[in-house]
Amino acid sequence: MKKPIIFSVLFFILTAISSFGQGIWLEENIDPETGKKVGKFEIHGKIYDIGRSANLEGADLSNADLEGVNLSQARLSGALLNYSYLSGAILSGANLSGVSARGTDLSGASLNDANLSGDVAFRGANLSGARVYSLVYDMPLETLLTAVSKGNYDDIQELKPIVEALGTNDESIGEQLTALGQNDTNIGKQLTALAQNDIEMARQIDALGQEAIVRGNQMISLRDKDKSIMTEIDSIKAQLQTLVAQLAEKDAKIAELEKRPTIEQVRDARAGSVVLTVEPDGNNITLGLTIEQSDNLTEWTKLDGEMSRTIPIPDGKKFYRFALDK
Repeated sequence: MKKPIIFSVLFFILTAISSFGQGIWLEENIDPETGKKVGKFEIHGKIYDIGRSANLEGADLSNADLEGVNLSQARLSGALLNYSYLSGAILSGANLSGVSARGTDLSGASLNDANLSGDVAFRGANLSGARVYSLVYDMPLETLLTAVSKGNYDDIQELKPIVEALGTNDESIGEQLTALGQNDTNIGKQLTALAQNDIEMARQIDALGQEAIVRGNQMISLRDKDKSIMTEIDSIKAQLQTLVAQLAEKDAKIAELEKRPTIEQVRDARAGSVVLTVEPDGNNITLGLTIEQSDNLTEWTKLDGEMSRTIPIPDGKKFYRFALDK
């Protein structure tokens, strides 16, 4: 026969403010046999191994979020589990002697064959659905705890004022939460306005981006036009250089021609000189010859009669001279 479980526990239902779980998993694994969580857990500046047969004697796991962990056969004597979250945890065969579990959530936890000897404090704990097997076979733990805690009626009466004060505090907190909710609503409206402002700014930025693209294309077009204009300027420069060279050549020819005598100079070469010119109505030159006589070589008179000869001027260059027969 199994030994009876002897412990003093006050089990009651209280309306209180639930604490948020603390601590972080550094290594989180799943036990393949139980499907429960095991690994390394850090809280209050210390790191604990969470798993089957873990040594957690005197550990401070207050406010720890240890939902669904496997702590079967674990050594938890003297540990602090106040306001911890151990819903669905396996604590079968664990040594819980002297454990402080005030306000702890043990709903659905398995405490089969756990050592609950010593001053185990479950005041304010949530034990709904938790089960333990010992002398009381297959009895829900909350039923067992209720049965053994009838002698603690006076303690419950002492706690009533505290509970009522907590209720009043809850109302005050509710009002504060309502005010916070209204504040959140106002903040939401402001955030909505800011979001709309962000959308408008995004549209303006997009418009500026489009304008920048257009201006960029215009600049590219102007650059291409500049290249075309520079090409034309270079061509004009080359043409100017050619024209300057041609002008220099013509100036040289003009200078050479200026060195030759003019028609007037040829005519004035000597007295009585004659310049023959081509007839305007044809390519002919008419040569006229008169004979003059003088008694003193100073005064000359023409003899009657003039000899003339029309000479056709062929293409090309021809030279003519006059000779007198003996």
